[in-house]
Amino acid sequence: MECSLLNTINGVRHGFGCRDEPLPSFAAQFWLSRPTKKQVHGTKIAVALHTNQSVGEADGWYTLQKRILLTLVNADCYPVLFARKDGSEIAALHVGWRGAYHGIIYGLNDLIRSKGDDMAGWIAAIGPGARACCYQVSDTLLKDFSSKFNLPNSTLSPSYRMLDLPAVIAFQLQEIGIGAFEDLNQCTVCSSINSISPSIQPTYHSYRRDHTKEVQVSFVVME
Repeated sequence: MECSLLNTINGVRHGFGCRDEPLPSFAAQFWLSRPTKKQVHGTKIAVALHTNQSVGEADGWYTLQKRILLTLVNADCYPVLFARKDGSEIAALHVGWRGAYHGIIYGLNDLIRSKGDDMAGWIAAIGPGARACCYQVSDTLLKDFSSKFNLPNSTLSPSYRMLDLPAVIAFQLQEIGIGAFEDLNQCTVCSSINSISPSIQPTYHSYRRDHTKEVQVSFVVME
C-alpha cells in the first residue's frame, strides 16, 4: 500500500506492508544493506548516515542520504512516514500509545528545527494501525492523554475506553506545523481484503487480534 500524498514527491519511494506482502517488493533491493535498530516503544530518533549502520534501540529514523532504506516493523502501532517536499530529507517514526504520549512526533520537530528548518516544508503519511474501533485501553490511560494534551473530544471515548490513536497523531502533526498529511484509514485489527465478509482473511498482521509476533514492514527511501 502507498500514500498518494507521498507519491507526489519526486525521488522518494515508500510502502506499507501487509499480511500477504509483509515486505513491500520495492524495498527488497535495499534490504540487506539497510540500517538496523531495535524498536522499544520509545522516543529516540536515530540519524542514518550510511548503509549497514546499527544504532541499537530507536523508534525513529531520519536521513539526508540517498539509497538508505528507512524501515519500521509494526503489527498494531503506527508507521508514520515523512518526506520533505523537495525530496531532500526523509524520516520514519514507530508510534504506539507510548510514543505518542511521550512525544516522539515532537522529537522529530525538535530535530528538524535544530537544523534550521521547520515542518511546514514536510508531508507525512499515517499508515495502518489499530484504530479506535478496535483499540480499547484503560481508564487511566485515557485520563493521562486527556490531561496531557488538549485533544478533541472525538479522540477519547470514556464510556468504551476507546483511544483514537491516529487522531492523536494527526493532532500532534498539526501542532508541529506539518505542511500536509494523509491518514490511510487502515485498521490492522479489522481491515480485510474482502469487505463483504471481513472475517475471511485479515489484511494485516495484528498482535491484538492474533497474539502472535508476526509483523509487516513499512519503508521510505530516496532514490
